[in-house]
Amino acid sequence: DFEKLRDNVSRLLSIGNTHIHLDLIAGLPLEDFNSFRRSFNDVYEMKPHMLQLGFLKLLKGSGIRSRAEDYGIEYNNFPPYEVIKTGSISYSELLKLKRIEHVLNLYYNSGRFVNVLEYLLKKLDTTPFDFYKRLSEYWSSNDLLKGSKSLNDQYVILYRYVLTLE
Repeated sequence: DFEKLRDNVSRLLSIGNTHIHLDLIAGLPLEDFNSFRRSFNDVYEMKPHMLQLGFLKLLKGSGIRSRAEDYGIEYNNFPPYEVIKTGSISYSELLKLKRIEHVLNLYYNSGRFVNVLEYLLKKLDTTPFDFYKRLSEYWSSNDLLKGSKSLNDQYVILYRYVLTLE
């Protein structure tokens, strides 16, 4: 019951004494890129302190692993047995989500960019998912995904990305 979840998260956030960490799992059976996009936007709009984007793991002995073929799921044969594609979401789409996860962790989950992210989402009139998708594409096309980046680098990269939008 998503409405109940939204109400409970809102209530907990309003109290202000609980760190709210919400997770989304990519690669679930029958979920495609667009339905994941909708879920991401719905959860992001709840404004949790942390939004973790994870990827389905098919653990030995699990029901989902025994039915993997039914859903067209392919996964790594070594731990943690992560999904690499399904009948509904391609390998390249999951790679896009991996890049989104990277920039989401740096910018949103760090808690250091709260105000600028809120400002940019309003100013650019975009959905959260589309913002992070485009930002991750900028990181990828500028070969920024390799190695770690200092906090200062992260600010500079975000600034330069925003300049490309004007």
